[in-house]
Amino acid sequence: MGKQDQAIQTDGRRQYPQFFNLTLKDILKLMISLILPLVLGIFTVISTRNQQKEVLRQNERDGWFRQQEWQIANKHNELQREMTLEQHRDNLLVTYTTQIGELLERNKGSLTSSSIIATIARAKTLNTIRQLDALRTSNVIRFLYEARQLTNTNESDALDISTVELINITKSVFKTVDKIGKLSLTGGYLLNCTLNESFLVNIDLSFMQINHINFSVTELHNVTISCAKLQDVEFTFATLKGVDFSFTQLNEMNFFSTGPRNDYNLCSRLDNVDMSFARLISVNFESATLQDVDFLFAELQHATFQLAKFDDVEFFSARLYNASFRDTKLYKVDFSFARISYTNFSSAQLENVNFAFAELSHVQFSSARLVNVNFSSAILRNVSFSKTIFSKVHFSSAALGN
Repeated sequence: MGKQDQAIQTDGRRQYPQFFNLTLKDILKLMISLILPLVLGIFTVISTRNQQKEVLRQNERDGWFRQQEWQIANKHNELQREMTLEQHRDNLLVTYTTQIGELLERNKGSLTSSSIIATIARAKTLNTIRQLDALRTSNVIRFLYEARQLTNTNESDALDISTVELINITKSVFKTVDKIGKLSLTGGYLLNCTLNESFLVNIDLSFMQINHINFSVTELHNVTISCAKLQDVEFTFATLKGVDFSFTQLNEMNFFSTGPRNDYNLCSRLDNVDMSFARLISVNFESATLQDVDFLFAELQHATFQLAKFDDVEFFSARLYNASFRDTKLYKVDFSFARISYTNFSSAQLENVNFAFAELSHVQFSSARLVNVNFSSAILRNVSFSKTIFSKVHFSSAALGN
C-alpha cells in the first residue's frame, strides 16, 4: 500500500480521514448535536404557535357563547321587564276604572258635580294616562266618554283633562254616539296619530296642540278646532263640513288633492268651515273645493290655492301675503277690505268677486278672466292686468299706481 492512501489498515482497524484533527465520525456527531436542538426548537415554536392559535380560537368560541348567553339573558330580562310593565299597566287600568267607577256611583254618575271630586278625577286621569301606552290610553278616553264624563250637557260639564298627552292613540277614541253627545278633549296635546279613512263627528278639539296628524281621506263633521295650534297636519282628500278653525294657527298644513282635476269626489272639500281670525302659514289647498268658508280677518302667508274651486268664500279684512290663486275658479268670493300683497291670480277665473276697499300690492292678474268683479275704492299698486279679459269690471274711485 502507498503512503497517499486515504484509508489505511492499522492493527486490523479502518482509519478515517481527518479534518482539523476531527474525524468524519466526530464531525457527524457534532452536526447531529447542533441540528437536533435546532429541530427541537423549531418544533417547539410551531407547536407553541399552534397552541396559541387554538387558545385564541377557543377564546373566540367561548366569547361567542358568552355573547349568545348574554343576548339570551338580555332578551329574557327585557321580556321580563315588558311583562312586568304590561302587568303594571293592566293593574293601573283596572285600578283606575274601579276607582272612577266608585266615584261615579257615590256622586250620582257625575265627576264634575263637585269641584273636589273633579280635581281628584282629573289628577287620577292624568297620572294614569302618563303611565299607559297608546292602546290603554285610548281605553281610558273611551271609558270616560261612554260614562258621559267627556261631554258638556245642561246638567254637567265635561271633565277637565287639559294638558293630557294623547300620543299614537287609536281611531276608536273618536267614535262618538249621538245619544251621548259631543266628545270634548279641549286643551290637550294630540301627537303622531294616524286617523286617515275615518269618520269624525261631534268632537271638540279647541285649544289643543295638534302635531303630525294624518286626516287624509277622512270626513270631519261638526268638529271644533278653534284657538288651537296645528303643525304638519295632513288633510289630503279629506271632507270638512261644519268645522270651526277660528282663531287657530295652522302651520305646514296640506289640503292638496292629487286626484284628477275634474274628479270632484277625489278632491279635499271644505264646506261650511270657519277659519275666521286664523293664522295660516304654508298651507296647501291645491285642487281643493271650498264652499261657504270664512277667512274673515285671517292671516295667510305662503298659502297655495292653485287649481282650487271657491264658492261663497269670505276673505273680508283678511291679510294675504305671497299667496297663489293660479288657475283657480273663484265664484262669489269677498276680498273687501283685505290687504293682498305679492299674490298671483294668473290664469284664474273670477266671477262675482268683490275687492271693494281692498289694498292690493304687487298682485298679478295676467291672463285671468274677470267677470263682474268690483275694485271700487280699492288701492292697487304694482298690479298687472296683462292679457286679462274684462267683463263688467268696476274701478270706480279706485286708486291705481306703481
